[in-house]
Amino acid sequence: MGSPNQLVRRGWSRNSLRIGDVVTVTGSRARDGKAKANAQSVVLDTGERLFSGTSQPDFVEDDNSE
Repeated sequence: MGSPNQLVRRGWSRNSLRIGDVVTVTGSRARDGKAKANAQSVVLDTGERLFSGTSQPDFVEDDNSE
């Protein structure tokens, strides 16, 4: 995920996620096989999509109009 400042600019707040929330995370798993990932976006069970400020250089955010 990105820095806190990046996340706020991308729509996150301190209350964006709560314990027990169901989310779908899109990202890239660590190449070395460790349980780590580079998150690109997080979709809440309400359908709201939050972007993560990924460090992946070729990632392009969609316009979230679907």
